[in-house]
Amino acid sequence: MKKAMTLLAFMLFLSYASYAQGDREKVWDLVVSLDNALVKKDSVKLGTLLTDDFIGAVPTGQSYKREAYIKFHCRPHVGLASIKEKPDMANIRIYGNTAIVNRRVEVVRVGPDGSAKELSVQRIEVCVLLNGKWYVASGQGTEVAMQ
Repeated sequence: MKKAMTLLAFMLFLSYASYAQGDREKVWDLVVSLDNALVKKDSVKLGTLLTDDFIGAVPTGQSYKREAYIKFHCRPHVGLASIKEKPDMANIRIYGNTAIVNRRVEVVRVGPDGSAKELSVQRIEVCVLLNGKWYVASGQGTEVAMQ
C-alpha cells in the first residue's frame, strides 16, 4: 500500500511538473510576443495580448491603462526600436492561474528628435490564465545599469 501511494504521489508530481513546464513555455511565448508587438508598434496584436483591465508602467514611472499603453507604444518613429531578450536572466513563477515574469532586456529607444538610446531594463510582467489562454495583466519596466 505504501509503495502504491508513493508511486501515485510521484506520478502526480510528474503530471504537475509537466503542466507547469508547459505553462512556463506558454507564458514565455506570451512575453516574447508582447516584446515583438511593442517593437513592431502592432496595436492589434497588443490588443490580443493584454487583459481589458491591463495597467503598465514605463521606465520613466508613468503608468497607463490598456488603451493608453497601446497608444503610447504605437507612436510612429518614437519609442522601442528593439528589445533583446536575456533568457538567462529571466525567471517565471506560476501560482495557480497567475504567472510572474521577472526578466532583464536590452532595448533601443528612439526619442522624438530621432536619437536612439540603449537601455537595460528590468521587466516584471504579471500574466493571468483566462479561459485557457495566458494574457498580460500588468507590466513594469525599470531602467537599470547596463551589464
